[in-house]
Amino acid sequence: MKNQKSVFKACVVAVMVFLGTVGVFAQQEEYNMRVGVMPLVEHIPLLLAQQEIATTVAKEKVQLDVYNSWTALEAAFRTGAIDGAAITLPKALLMAYEGVPLKILLNVGRNGSTIVLNSDSVDELKGKIMGGSGNDTMDLLVFARFLKDKKLRMGRDVRYLLIPFSRTISLMKEDRIFGFCLSEPYGALAEKEGVAKRVILSKDVYPNLINSVFIVSPKVLKEHPDVVKAFVKGLIKAGNFIEKDKNDSSGRQTAMSQVNIFKMNPELVSRSLTMPKDRIIFKNFTPQLQEIEEIAKNLMSLNVLSGMVNLKEIIDTRYSE
Repeated sequence: MKNQKSVFKACVVAVMVFLGTVGVFAQQEEYNMRVGVMPLVEHIPLLLAQQEIATTVAKEKVQLDVYNSWTALEAAFRTGAIDGAAITLPKALLMAYEGVPLKILLNVGRNGSTIVLNSDSVDELKGKIMGGSGNDTMDLLVFARFLKDKKLRMGRDVRYLLIPFSRTISLMKEDRIFGFCLSEPYGALAEKEGVAKRVILSKDVYPNLINSVFIVSPKVLKEHPDVVKAFVKGLIKAGNFIEKDKNDSSGRQTAMSQVNIFKMNPELVSRSLTMPKDRIIFKNFTPQLQEIEEIAKNLMSLNVLSGMVNLKEIIDTRYSE
């Protein structure tokens, strides 16, 4: 009987030790913040920032999930499949207006959209079909302003349709579309493939326009501020590196850094970064209320956004300043 009690006590002690050990491991379990991105030149800073965090000894890490459309990226954030995203600004504003909890922490990239036409004459644009990334993206704002300058009307004079990024060049070669307005590297790709008879850069239509912003869930910001702060710091550092790399290696180091994840042609990335050097820029990272308010008003004028968002509630500059 004594032997049975001794065995029982030993088992209890062993179980308690095991549970205690499991508890310690649970406390030390690494947290991975999942961030959605797209294989675009403007999102390369997120790759560089993630790689830098991955080399640290901190428990908090960042995992990047790559999506092939703004719609899929938006859906992932809305459903909580990801904790943060680099996303086109209009979609961030639309989600906020519809009550999706989010914080805008950083401007990721500026400029970086390109209008490509199948003719050197803009006069031939009337009555044609143009491709784009959606009716709620920065590409739409760029193209709408371009049409306004040419005294053309969206929808009436020119049709603007959503097209898959992967089908862009084939649609032009098949004469299914007259041109497109998309983020880089698609303008550079059209130049390389010889389908771009005329190229208009967004910097010449809507200078220094914010293209993507980095958003996070307020819950993640509250529960894991250290990893968010480290990632924002890494994004700013990455943007500064890319601007310097334009001069140091004509953007080749940056172009090679994304190959394993985004799989973009390095030649196209270098072209997007340096021909010219302000084709896409990574500067002025802190979100400014007045600047984003202007974009929101433009979206309202295009009937993309139904009302003004409370920007003071969704813009958080504590880590970007």
